[in-house]
Amino acid sequence: MRVFTNFNKSHSYEKIDNLKDQLDELTDQFMEVDTILNEESPLLHFDDEELEQELVTLNETVEFPTIPLHDVELHKDDQTTATLEEAPLYV
Repeated sequence: MRVFTNFNKSHSYEKIDNLKDQLDELTDQFMEVDTILNEESPLLHFDDEELEQELVTLNETVEFPTIPLHDVELHKDDQTTATLEEAPLYV
């Protein structure tokens, strides 16, 4: 009985009721997010052949930049300059 009396001095019924309402609301939000995450998404199902054909079409229509395969060497004198040296090609 003493514990209950001390608890009631520091915690009002309104505060406990508000906390319970907040907990219920957060639980509902959590369940909604969980439902959304577990639903089947149409974006997860795709045809590999269709995707590969789209990639081929993209490679034919878009010119991608060449990736530099050089090491960069910096020299600091009066100015900082970058010298490109041919790097070995690793395959």
